[in-house]
Amino acid sequence: MKIKNLLILLLILCGFHFTQAQQQDFSEYDNDSIPRTNFTVGVELGYGNFFNQKGDKKPYKGHFELGIMMELTSMLSKKDPRWRLAYAMHLEGRYIGLKNNQILVDENDVTVLEEFPEKLKKSRFEVVNLLFPVHIEFGNLPLIKRYKDDTYYSFNEKLKGGIGGFIGAKIYSSMNYKFDNNGKFDKISRHRSYNTNNFLYGISAYIQYDGFRLFSRLNLNEMFKKAEANGQSFVVGVNFLMD
Repeated sequence: MKIKNLLILLLILCGFHFTQAQQQDFSEYDNDSIPRTNFTVGVELGYGNFFNQKGDKKPYKGHFELGIMMELTSMLSKKDPRWRLAYAMHLEGRYIGLKNNQILVDENDVTVLEEFPEKLKKSRFEVVNLLFPVHIEFGNLPLIKRYKDDTYYSFNEKLKGGIGGFIGAKIYSSMNYKFDNNGKFDKISRHRSYNTNNFLYGISAYIQYDGFRLFSRLNLNEMFKKAEANGQSFVVGVNFLMD
């Protein structure tokens, strides 16, 4: 939990710095003809592991995450455009490796580990989630940009940070493994619930410079409702964003 506490402290200090900054003239942002909401799209890459793994075994390797996102950012007040509300939709795929030649099996609504009789070339649990994060964002003044006949604010310039949380839902899960069957690799994919928590929630934070964002995300609920080995997912990664 030390990483989470460090990120939260860093963002609190950044927020304190901006609130203590010298008063500036924001009259150029008092223009109702310019929309105060900006639309951004991006991709994300992340790597994570599990906090508080429960059970005698710790079978999960670090997991890789790949996703796409759409985000809206709105100024909270034209009197101080350094403070914004960022709300988004993320579609993420999470790929969790298993150790010790094991696979996941659902037995009587309990997810258990089972050693596979053949030597596994790959053992991976895959989950697709749809997340809806919301963050209070603070940063430098937005730039006023023009494209053809349109004028808009760009918030993806210079340094900014955000702190908030997310809710979401699991929409897909499967157990995938590959093994050597008499010199031929067989690949098995089993699409099942595996007793996962279908409703997701947690906390998240980010620091961004231009279109490059470093983020962290902690699930407050565990991956499975009931399992032989369980835990809370923590991910650190990067977003590449474009107005």
